[in-house]
Amino acid sequence: MKKKIISPAKIWNALQEDKVFSIQPEEVRMVFKPYAFEMIAALEGMLSLEANLINIYKAKLVLVEIWTGSGLIDEIVEAVPLERRAYDTQKAKRVLRQSLDHAVLIGDIICENKDAFLKTYKLTEEAALKIIGLSGPALEKYLKGKLTIGRLLELNPGVLINNG
Repeated sequence: MKKKIISPAKIWNALQEDKVFSIQPEEVRMVFKPYAFEMIAALEGMLSLEANLINIYKAKLVLVEIWTGSGLIDEIVEAVPLERRAYDTQKAKRVLRQSLDHAVLIGDIICENKDAFLKTYKLTEEAALKIIGLSGPALEKYLKGKLTIGRLLELNPGVLINNG
């Protein structure tokens, strides 16, 4: 079976359509671009996995670990034009780190006991995935049991990068 090649251009184009990513300042989006292209290599061992709640959060955890160790947080905060910053630079970096820490905590909880998490919040897996942004063709493929992490990267990559 021939291995499907994931297109960095498709990922980037899909991010431009993502409602959370697309409202970021152009400067921030440009800082993130090389990281978006690196997501393919970072998730290489996961690309053929079914894109379910646990695997999506495992992928998010891989990406967050890379981003927190790479200097991306500093680059993003410093790329935000001064007039668009809600906080001073150091506070903005702390807020972003706390947001990523929260994403890790939620991811760990979901990966350890998805069923208890869903029951606690009275959610179905589908509802939880919609909350984190799964939509459009990616949602359709998920509902048919045909969505992989690789296809998610091409169709709806914001699900993997948005950690609000």
